[in-house]
Amino acid sequence: MSRKYKHSLRYKAALFIVIITFIVSSASILAGAHIINNYITRRYKLKATELAATIAATIDGDTVMRLKDKIIEIYDKTEPKVSTEYWDSDDFNVYISRFSSIENDSDYLALLEYLRKVHNVNEIQCTYISWVDADTKSVLYLVDSAMEDQCPPGSFDPLFEINKNILTNPDAGFPAYMTDTELYGNLVTAGVPIYTSDEKIAGYSFVDISMKNIDQEQNRQVLWLFLMDGFISLIICFICIKYVHRTVTSPINNLRDAALSYSGTDRKNSLTSSRFLELDIHTGDEIEQLCESMKQMERDMNDNITSIISMTNELTEKKIEVSQISKMARTDSLTSVHNKLAYDEAVYNLTEEIKAGNTVFGLAVFDLNNLKAINDTYGHDRGNDYIIHNVRVVCEEFKYSPVFRIGGDEFVVVLKNADYENIDYHLAKIDELNSQSAMAFEINDWERTSIAFGYALYDSHQDNSVASVFHRADMAMYKKKKIMKGL
Repeated sequence: MSRKYKHSLRYKAALFIVIITFIVSSASILAGAHIINNYITRRYKLKATELAATIAATIDGDTVMRLKDKIIEIYDKTEPKVSTEYWDSDDFNVYISRFSSIENDSDYLALLEYLRKVHNVNEIQCTYISWVDADTKSVLYLVDSAMEDQCPPGSFDPLFEINKNILTNPDAGFPAYMTDTELYGNLVTAGVPIYTSDEKIAGYSFVDISMKNIDQEQNRQVLWLFLMDGFISLIICFICIKYVHRTVTSPINNLRDAALSYSGTDRKNSLTSSRFLELDIHTGDEIEQLCESMKQMERDMNDNITSIISMTNELTEKKIEVSQISKMARTDSLTSVHNKLAYDEAVYNLTEEIKAGNTVFGLAVFDLNNLKAINDTYGHDRGNDYIIHNVRVVCEEFKYSPVFRIGGDEFVVVLKNADYENIDYHLAKIDELNSQSAMAFEINDWERTSIAFGYALYDSHQDNSVASVFHRADMAMYKKKKIMKGL
């Protein structure tokens, strides 16, 4: 009976494919998310830069310069200067109140109106115009389009470390960068110089794009990637599992079933088999080679089995022939009882039993009277009929013991079993037949029963060989013969 395994090869192959697909899929999702993140970030940085450049190109630089000069004039006179880091402090409120007049300035209002138009038609956090104070390394806000948390004119932030190259190269502006502030959160920011009509830098046009928009789009892209990757992974898993089943597990299962059939009950009626020969496996790999090897093995086995069956049949026939020859060699051709050779073998076996000290047997010796006279008077054919008739009488009486013809008219019975126990009874019946035959005058001489007999039972105290038992039986037979002849 085949062993039951916890997990089949198909299950293991499917599990392996699913795990590998999951790992590859996860890696591709992570890589894809990273690529999407970089792509979206670059796109929004480019968008912020392009929008800032558009504002810088379309806004009136001279107006910006006039507004900047007004704010700088107040800024230079105000002490102490308090940055937006202290947004909610009283000091900041006192500081920023010095610039309250700017909020009613016509240049400020014109620029604010323009920036808010740009703000409203673009998905951005805010857009503003600032100036860089090289002395304090700060970014000074001139105009901010934000509707909430607006940086008032005159407010400033410390210059980020990443942007300090602006101090040495003002025309480079502020390449798009990402910031994470407590007040505004994550932002993508880009700043482009605003030039006056005489090519002087009046300020910088800034655009802030909230990372919330970036995160939302990134999440949408990653979700789409996840769904597509999951769908493709399912298709790949299905195709791989079907392919592995068709090219690996199914052929192996067929080979296994064919092998198991050799121990099944379906082989009882046939020693040869064609289970492997019936398989149709064409995988073009080692499994097909294995199948072909098993087919060749099955052909060889069938040939060998056929040869063995043929040889067995021949041996059986030979055994029958040998048995028949052996039987013929040990059978008297005239009477069909055992002959002298068979008797010699019986004597040998009895001798071995005597040596072993574990035997019970007797010998009854029979001799046919008047055989020579019948041969001389009626011929040997009638003499043979006479022998056959009298031997039949002996065989009918001693049905459980072997009868041997050891001479022309002399026979021996090795007494066994019931014949051993009832020897006197059987001999009495033969003696009765002798008497009846002698009184039957109407039958032919060769049809008469005239048998002299004598017997002896093995006695371990006086017999040391089969010959000793035979001698005593033979002597008893001659006594009987003399009595029958009236001597």
